[in-house]
Amino acid sequence: MITNNKTINAFFNELCKTTYANFSDLIEKHKINQDLLINYASWSTDKYKRICLQKNEDCELILICWLDQQETAIH
Repeated sequence: MITNNKTINAFFNELCKTTYANFSDLIEKHKINQDLLINYASWSTDKYKRICLQKNEDCELILICWLDQQETAIH
């Protein structure tokens, strides 16, 4: 799923150009929070879900949703 949200688009474009040290500032700057992401979230009782919000040839923005007791390996 690719979003058409201007905030997420702007965040993604800047995310692809930043360093790991800047992630927290970047999230805060673009006001990425639960209220914004809930529109794209979905859950499965079988296992966690990976929802691709944006991607290009160099970068992906993935929203991972899981219920209590579900796990994911370290990526």
